[in-house]
Amino acid sequence: MSTYSLVESWDWSGAGLPIRRRSGLARATWDSVSNSISGDSGYSRNQVFQRLQDYAQRAAGGDGVLVAVDFPFSFPYVSKGNQFIDGSTDWFDFSTSIYNTLHPRGISSLFYGSHTTYGAGTYADHFAHLNRGAGVIGPKYIEAYRQTESNARLLRCNAASVFRLVNPMVGVQAIAGIYTLRRLLNWCADQGLPLTIWPIGYLDRGGTWRAGGCNWGDRGLVIVESYPNLSYFRAGIARRTLNTPHAVGQAITNLGCILTAGTINFTPQSDDEQDALVVLLHLLSPAWYRNQVEPTRPACHPHVSGNFSAIPAATGVVSPQVSPPMLEKEGNIFGV
Repeated sequence: MSTYSLVESWDWSGAGLPIRRRSGLARATWDSVSNSISGDSGYSRNQVFQRLQDYAQRAAGGDGVLVAVDFPFSFPYVSKGNQFIDGSTDWFDFSTSIYNTLHPRGISSLFYGSHTTYGAGTYADHFAHLNRGAGVIGPKYIEAYRQTESNARLLRCNAASVFRLVNPMVGVQAIAGIYTLRRLLNWCADQGLPLTIWPIGYLDRGGTWRAGGCNWGDRGLVIVESYPNLSYFRAGIARRTLNTPHAVGQAITNLGCILTAGTINFTPQSDDEQDALVVLLHLLSPAWYRNQVEPTRPACHPHVSGNFSAIPAATGVVSPQVSPPMLEKEGNIFGV
């Protein structure tokens, strides 16, 4: 398989209240059938999971599907003494720990937390030994970063630590996201479907998880980690200014995307919708994709069917800046 027929980006928003199940998640999607980009918002995490299930089945049938979600896929490993917070040394084991801790309450349980809600059965309760934000006594884990986050910060895209479990709730989003990835991985294993969680590892059709390098001949659904601030940086536009046709056109030009007239049939207005779209345009930049996700692809070969001509000249394109042994532990943000 050499092309994708569907590329989608999700803004994994942390906005909301404990009693709210619809947390304001937004998507932007390019589909080869219509050769257009659409957007929508107001999804719950369970609805995102159901959509990923559909994509896993579609990809297993031969369609290429690439999906980005903007939560951290892992926790710091090197900076925490070469182990995860549960003492494990393998992402598969760490994600098992997250899954077993939260299951069967899962992503429908109370999600949002503050220092006043500890002990009320929220997600963060399960990880209360971590730093809980300013003014709360606890281990000083707030400045621990994955290598990929440290490299993003070098670009002045100041990714927060995943140990922030109260506003800004990056850590809670990560825990919910890792739980969702592992839930999907378990489901795909039961269904005999391949799944790639790039670049951490690959699940084959026999249900075997292989850390690190992926079998691109049967990769199934490919999920990558995104970070909207980095995509704005790569697109050369200010954060959350993607709310006019002119700004969208400028981002397309700066990223080297070659899109046909009328390709984008919506202009995002909310912050969530803008974040989802800028990441999608970043994913649709062939130079970025070739360098990061599939570096063996010829430079003249587009990764999205019917959407691009030749690979444009691009400056500042880099491969993953995380050492290879850490890719299967900590993951990598697309575009770093």
